[in-house]
Amino acid sequence: MPTTVEPFALIMQPNGGFVLTDWSPDDTAADTLTRELAAPVAVLRPIAVDPTTTMWVDSDARRRGLPVNYYAGWLLRMRRRTPDSSYFGPVLLTGRCDDNAPQRGAQGLTEDQALRLLDRYLTRGIAIPEQRTR
Repeated sequence: MPTTVEPFALIMQPNGGFVLTDWSPDDTAADTLTRELAAPVAVLRPIAVDPTTTMWVDSDARRRGLPVNYYAGWLLRMRRRTPDSSYFGPVLLTGRCDDNAPQRGAQGLTEDQALRLLDRYLTRGIAIPEQRTR
């Protein structure tokens, strides 16, 4: 009997680290990033990475002195072939968002989407610890 897997969201840190977190239909991108930053996030902008993935960026992050998130820009360049853009602070990746209610209508990433993002984009060029054998 198949098991139901809860949806996910990925938080990409400016230092290249990431946090895989649960995503419920009641979550908003602002709530999730506010918990991550331990500071309120007032203005979020959704950016379509592809038809099934949305990146949420804090529009005030630069003004608040958060560092550049080169990984977020790199991900968009790889997926959308867009010109360079600078994004600051942590960004949130979710599934597709409802164009009519973007703050409330974001779907979570499926397990396959989250694993694909981690494998193809977020673990390139970093050393992932291996399991100890003794």
